[in-house]
Amino acid sequence: MGWAVVWGSFAYSQSYTLEDSLHADEILDSLRYYEFRDPDIGLEWCDSLERFSREHYFKVGGLRSENRRGRIHASRGEYQPARKAFEEGIRISQSIPRPSAVAAMLDQLGTLERKIGRYPRALEAHLRAYEIYDSLDIQNGVAVCNNNLAIIYKIMDEDSLALVHYQLAADANLKGGRLESYIVTILNLSYVHIKHKDADSSLYYQNLALGLAEEKGLMVRQAQVLSALYDTYMLLDRKKDAQQAIEKADRLFGQTEDRFSQAGIKVKRSHFYIQQKQYGKAEPLLAEAQEMAEELGALEIQKTIRFLQFRVNNLQNRYKKALDAYMKFTELKDSLTGRDTQREIEQLRLQSEVREKEAELAKQESELARMDAELKVESMERRSQELELGRVRNRLWLLLVAVAFLLLGVAFFLTKYFDNRRRNRLLEEKQAVTEQSLRDKELLMSELHHRVKNNLQLIYNLLDLQSRQVEGPARTALDESKGRVTSMALIHQELYQEENVSGVDLQKYLRQLTEGVDRSFGLQGVDIQLAVDPIWVDLQTSVPLGLVVNELVTNSLKHGFPGDREGWIKVGLEVEGEVLVLVVADNGVGQTGEKGKGFGKTLIRSLSRQMKAEVLEQSGEGMRTELRIRKFHLIKHA
Repeated sequence: MGWAVVWGSFAYSQSYTLEDSLHADEILDSLRYYEFRDPDIGLEWCDSLERFSREHYFKVGGLRSENRRGRIHASRGEYQPARKAFEEGIRISQSIPRPSAVAAMLDQLGTLERKIGRYPRALEAHLRAYEIYDSLDIQNGVAVCNNNLAIIYKIMDEDSLALVHYQLAADANLKGGRLESYIVTILNLSYVHIKHKDADSSLYYQNLALGLAEEKGLMVRQAQVLSALYDTYMLLDRKKDAQQAIEKADRLFGQTEDRFSQAGIKVKRSHFYIQQKQYGKAEPLLAEAQEMAEELGALEIQKTIRFLQFRVNNLQNRYKKALDAYMKFTELKDSLTGRDTQREIEQLRLQSEVREKEAELAKQESELARMDAELKVESMERRSQELELGRVRNRLWLLLVAVAFLLLGVAFFLTKYFDNRRRNRLLEEKQAVTEQSLRDKELLMSELHHRVKNNLQLIYNLLDLQSRQVEGPARTALDESKGRVTSMALIHQELYQEENVSGVDLQKYLRQLTEGVDRSFGLQGVDIQLAVDPIWVDLQTSVPLGLVVNELVTNSLKHGFPGDREGWIKVGLEVEGEVLVLVVADNGVGQTGEKGKGFGKTLIRSLSRQMKAEVLEQSGEGMRTELRIRKFHLIKHA
């Protein structure tokens, strides 16, 4: 027996004798034996262990007592005393201190809160336990906590978070060398993917789990994975593979002593045969499962079997047998409902008894308080004359004390007042320095944008001079480059002219940009119309967006309206949820030449990739280009 040695290391004021060690081991062995065999006797041994630990100053003994006490109360559905025991265990663990014990108690407290539906409290407890286990690098604890967190998130339909914590639990199990627990965890991952009809992910995890289970010869785990594979194959409509999986799972469960799983897998297999209209195969399986379920007293399984028997007989026009099966199904359903109702009634009865006892205790306490008050009154009456002089003296002292406290209070509040004034003055000075620093930075940014704009204007002038000395395609290319430089220069002009040097007003910017492009072509019969929402974006969004608009409008003016053709060009921009939608459309001649050729098209594709934009083009009676931009940053503007 080793517990006496462990406890002895935590003795604070006394040392153990051999007799003490043997007595401690006897108490713990008895507690373990009766914990779930006879909970009432188990609680009595908890009390014995607590008294022994208190008498001998052994905190670890008290910790073990509260741990077992909480588990016994939780198993009996007595949640309030169970919570009290776990919280006391946490307090003792912190005072020792023993972080791993704190984490274990928190994890059990989280499980208790989950059972009574208090999910936020359960999450808080499991997360605290997880943080402790992670800091101690106890991978088993990390895995258990993450698995419990995943279960709660799954109940709350937060499946994305459940997947995260199942994956963390799987990683911890693998790191800790707990292969069977790793198999169970990735199987749970697959169930979440099945729920969302993600068959490919589910199939990946199930095949991984099956391979590991077969490699290690874990027969029960193989059968469980095959049962899950059946669900995935049915989701993929691979009925032959599903049949092979469920039949093999049935054979493997048949080689184990798990009668409950044997009955369950036969019910699942019979359901498959019913779906395939193979009633002759389904009926003997249901009969065999029924015998097992009755032997185990598994009413839920019996209820499912009776319903499937009803379906089989009804589908084969055996209405009398179908009616008999349905009546038994209804009886089982009512029995289960009644059992749940009886449990709730019993719980309410117990709560009512507790409230009555509490009321009786409160009444007794009130009576004792009344009697105590009467005794005090009698005593005061007897001493009234003796205390008269004392009252006068006490009043004087009280007056002096009150004056002293008043002076102290005044001094305290004056001190606080001047201290607050000093702090406020310091804060105002710091705020003034911060505001000045911000104004200096904004001035520098404005000057920077101004200089960039001037440099771009210089580049524009150089391109303009060069374009005047060449003809043909070279001049066209230089003119297009001038338009691109102008689109960027307008952004920096907008930034240094506005108070907000970090954002661009796209409504104003696109209007100036399109007007400049329109002037450069000088087409009198083409009307450029804008439908741009008031949107402000950062520099990284406005530059590629402006270049794209410049290219699309230039292409429409250049190719969409040959000769003296009249028409319109529409530019639209709006935010749709998480997407910034840009539309440039015209009613010109539509797409001409080879699609996707030329530097302009290449530039548009490159900028679209930069903005993570999807490009949609339509050509017919005119040209319409839509960009659905996913990478952009909106700026708040007062």
